[in-house]
Amino acid sequence: MIELPYSFKDILLTVAVLLVIYYGYVILRYYREELSAFFKGKAPSHADDQEEEVEVIDPFERYYKPVTEQPIENENYILAEELILRIKEAILDAGDQQTEEAEVLSTLQLLVQEYPTLKDEILRAGISEMIISEMKIHGFIGPSRSEVDGLWKVALG
Repeated sequence: MIELPYSFKDILLTVAVLLVIYYGYVILRYYREELSAFFKGKAPSHADDQEEEVEVIDPFERYYKPVTEQPIENENYILAEELILRIKEAILDAGDQQTEEAEVLSTLQLLVQEYPTLKDEILRAGISEMIISEMKIHGFIGPSRSEVDGLWKVALG
């Protein structure tokens, strides 16, 4: 076995001294103002930190555009939004006036008939679900899914 002239104690002491020298250099080089302020008992002055405006970077920005910037590609979405608003108003008014459910459904059927170009199945399904939930919110027992789908069948032929 080979015997070295240095013990583990000597090696650890050398590493500790080298670390103290390194960190002492780093502190004196990069934290001089903070160190002098610490020993004088003052807060460090940072002229660079005064009212910096931070720019927020969205990492997902390349995957989507905010809603205000997205072009509306399909006129059906505009029509669907308009129809949804009108349906909500009609259901709200009917709930306030305590109108019967059959009368509300006939009113909704007339509203749906005003939008014969709205033929997108996904939009129609969403509007149908909205009708059911809005009617339940405003105190109606709620039409069945088949009754609401019947509104579309009559309106769109």
